[in-house]
Amino acid sequence: MKRSVAITLLATAILLLVLFVLLGGGGRSKNFSWKESYKINSDQPYGTSIINDMLGSYFPGKGLKKITTDLPTDLPENPSDISNYVFIGEALYLDSADVQQLLKFVANGNNAFISSKSLPYDLMFYVYFEECGYDAPWNDYLSKEDTMAVMNFFHHDLEQRVGFDYQYVRKHKTREYRWNYIDSVYLCGMDNGFTELGYFESSDNEQYVNFAKVYYLHMDDYSLPGGTFYFHSNPLAFTNIQMLDEVGKNYAESIFSHLDAGDIYWDNYSQVRESFSRSVNRQRRRDPTMSLSSETPLKYVLENRHLSWAWFTLLGMGALYLMFRAKRRQRIIPIEEGNTNTSLEFISTIGALYFNKKNHKKLCIQKMRMFLSFVRNRYNVPTKKLDKAFAQQLSQKSGVSEDRINEVINYYANISKSSHVSDEKLKGFHQEIEEVYKLCK
Repeated sequence: MKRSVAITLLATAILLLVLFVLLGGGGRSKNFSWKESYKINSDQPYGTSIINDMLGSYFPGKGLKKITTDLPTDLPENPSDISNYVFIGEALYLDSADVQQLLKFVANGNNAFISSKSLPYDLMFYVYFEECGYDAPWNDYLSKEDTMAVMNFFHHDLEQRVGFDYQYVRKHKTREYRWNYIDSVYLCGMDNGFTELGYFESSDNEQYVNFAKVYYLHMDDYSLPGGTFYFHSNPLAFTNIQMLDEVGKNYAESIFSHLDAGDIYWDNYSQVRESFSRSVNRQRRRDPTMSLSSETPLKYVLENRHLSWAWFTLLGMGALYLMFRAKRRQRIIPIEEGNTNTSLEFISTIGALYFNKKNHKKLCIQKMRMFLSFVRNRYNVPTKKLDKAFAQQLSQKSGVSEDRINEVINYYANISKSSHVSDEKLKGFHQEIEEVYKLCK
């Protein structure tokens, strides 16, 4: 009886493990993250909530509609007015039905703006294949590793004398980054090839084209007016951490000035990892007749000999672990790891978001949280009640007068009760807290 129960539990555990991997491997962490997610509902450094809000009101009287299922369902083939398809993400994955829907949308006189690190081979087969010669089929973007990229435009009306300076920051430190660009072999100057619109300059003063357009006319229906594809190879430029800066905001506005005034269809549904997109592209170049609609991440893994062995090894190790774990009666004592306090970094970044959105009250609350965290960590003073006893205890340990501490407490209490906090109040509250920091011993 016990043996049958153990086998049932093992089979259930293996099934749950497979489902866990297929569905993406668990929930999204709520902690502060430097991952390049490009999610429209993420206010983390590399989310896209700010550019999403900006585009929502970019064209007066026009709306922003989100694609939540697939392109044939949510993207109209021929909208009543000129519209724009927008994708900003790590890489774009489109099946055959998605590709045809997007092509018909653009062929009907609309625009498509795609900013990603990799472009689908099946889309570029129709948009650009060998326009610059038989030796130049689409082979995806190239990349340049550098700590910075100064982006600019070729058109004299948009070109800036200094350029738009971008850096890749991770955990508040500048790191090297792979800045993608369009290979010069595709820039042959032909009418149906790429038209150069913008570039970035590396630290060695070399220029690389990262923004271009292609005019598209449907090959099966020349009666359609035709539209334009815009490709930008550095989606990092449109993330929250870049948009907080005036430079990033101005660059984004110049980029989207190329679109026609109309509704925007934002596609965050079709985003995949760059590595997966490039792997699919390599396979499609080897076998153009492969059915794209049947391609799934697990199917791709199982068809690759080395990846399939790794997959089954992982499942086997999981099964062995569960078998031995089931026989263990003593509770496993977890290893205690040292706590890493990232709360101050998180509050600092979120505070910058609030300041740029003119939400001064929330910014004051964040500054008070940072101050109370400082008090707890440095003087070991409880901050649950901000009363007379708190002021006395903090005054004794910090050397700051009780009157000065009470001024901060009263100022914060007044702000908490207010429905609106002016620039003057925010400045005054900031000065009060900074004065306490300076006087602390």
